[in-house]
Amino acid sequence: MQHSPVETIKERLSISDVIGGYVTLESAGANWKARCPFHNEKTPSFFVSSVRNSYYCFGCAAKGDIFTFVQQFEGVDFLGALKILADRAGVDLGSYTSKTRDEMSRLYEIMERATLFYQKELTKHPEASAYLASRGLTEETIRLFRIGYAPDEWRLVHTMLSQAGFSDIEIEKVGLIKPIEKNGVQDRSGFYDRFRGRIMFPINDSSGRVIAFTGRILVDDKSGAKYLNSPDTVLFDKSSVLFGLDKAKHAIRQYDHTVLVEGQFDAIMAHQVGCTNTVALSGTALGDALETKEHLATNLGLIRRLSRNLKLAFDADTAGFRAAIRSAKIALSLGMDVKVARIPEGNDPADIITKEGVAKWKEILTDSHHVILFYLDTILSRKKDEYQKVRDVRDYILPFVASLSSTVEQSYFIKQISDKTGMSQSALLEDLKKVKPEYEKKNEPVAPKTPTEELTRRDSILRRIFGVLLWQESLPNPVIDCVRIRTKLTELLGVDRFNEFITVSVDVFGLSAEAEQRYDTDSHVSENIDNEILALQEELLTTELKEHVVTIGQLERDGTQDVTITALVARCQEISQALHEIRQSRHVVT
Repeated sequence: MQHSPVETIKERLSISDVIGGYVTLESAGANWKARCPFHNEKTPSFFVSSVRNSYYCFGCAAKGDIFTFVQQFEGVDFLGALKILADRAGVDLGSYTSKTRDEMSRLYEIMERATLFYQKELTKHPEASAYLASRGLTEETIRLFRIGYAPDEWRLVHTMLSQAGFSDIEIEKVGLIKPIEKNGVQDRSGFYDRFRGRIMFPINDSSGRVIAFTGRILVDDKSGAKYLNSPDTVLFDKSSVLFGLDKAKHAIRQYDHTVLVEGQFDAIMAHQVGCTNTVALSGTALGDALETKEHLATNLGLIRRLSRNLKLAFDADTAGFRAAIRSAKIALSLGMDVKVARIPEGNDPADIITKEGVAKWKEILTDSHHVILFYLDTILSRKKDEYQKVRDVRDYILPFVASLSSTVEQSYFIKQISDKTGMSQSALLEDLKKVKPEYEKKNEPVAPKTPTEELTRRDSILRRIFGVLLWQESLPNPVIDCVRIRTKLTELLGVDRFNEFITVSVDVFGLSAEAEQRYDTDSHVSENIDNEILALQEELLTTELKEHVVTIGQLERDGTQDVTITALVARCQEISQALHEIRQSRHVVT
């Protein structure tokens, strides 16, 4: 029987190998633990089960298998995760994905066809190829980044996609065409291509699927924008992607820092000379949180999971300066360590790499400084009077300090500013209190855990029993009699209470992971579960005994003398005897 691609991928890739490619795993018996990549924590609470091929975080309740992990970590949908894992496992998805004809798949197919069309058109227009060569790009790099050309024609892409069976609604939905306007009013009876006469740079999601484009005008006649980007679409959220991240993510983790540049050419040239941990802002926008309202990871949220270290290498002109300031403040507010590379005025990274070589570029990156110290030194080096420097520190430097997510870091930089300027720390701290951070300090949302201290003893015991039961039932060769345990629980709780607990109260992933972590190296699981069953019986009987004693006391106060009291007393005696026998036979529950 032929396996599906999903099953084949799971057979070829262990969960520890997949997750270990993103975070550092520590051995925990037969399983693994790590600091959770989805929320801030100092001690590991992220548990990876090799046996059940699943993970669970006891801190934020993140859970799932290799596919859900890649979806969460990479910020892609299931098909995106499938593509990433299939590439890693060497599984061909051709026949599988061709059968997947839902709306989103059709939209991705439109973008892929458009990319291929632009690539083919580039080979037909030597003037476009000559321009790319003049910028220093090799043919290999052009192929790697799938750079193309949109001819200066009104409806080439629209016609090509229409003939392939895609509707105007679908093509417009991905931002490739626009409706005709008459007297400033849209006339939806006709459409034309959004990109014309432009070098086309595909923007990919984390799995490498094309989701948008940036088009750079080839012949600048001053009548249109030099760069034209895709609008936000159902595939493309400007705050959730960075140009080149799909090609840079492994190098970012390997080198433990990200280099963020402004333009596509800057990023592409950096990759061409081996600086593959580089991504570009062009065509996208930095989100000022870790997640969007739809709980998708933003672009900074994604790269922060790979590394908290960020180097900004923006142009030294006014626009680049402003972009660097905004980017730095956002990154600082998200708890990232931000450094700035000093780019010589009048140059951009692509120019430096092309004219002065990769050695010079690496030297500039190595010589980068923390953003606060970089801008402080910039202010102090200017020929201004002392009063103006004080105002600049207050107006430009303290807002950076206010963006820091840690008060300890704030104290450190206040001392650095004081040492470099001679301003008193107390005065700086007073002014800092008046600065309102431009971007709110934010951490990853953490799902509330059920506090064990609020659970009744009965529910605590039930959680442990159900945890072991669910864990063992997921194994090919359980070491306990799962049917016997389920039957016993139904007998003790009653069918209704059993079903209520298992359908309403049970977090399958959480309880299974908790049990596996607890009993991972314990060879006495069966003995322990029997002791837990006895503990449950004891708790249920003790509760019943207390209820009967209260009832008997009430009846006696009311002067009732009937068979009810006699029956209750007899039942209390039976319970007392049963409790005595349980306590005699029960071992201490570990």
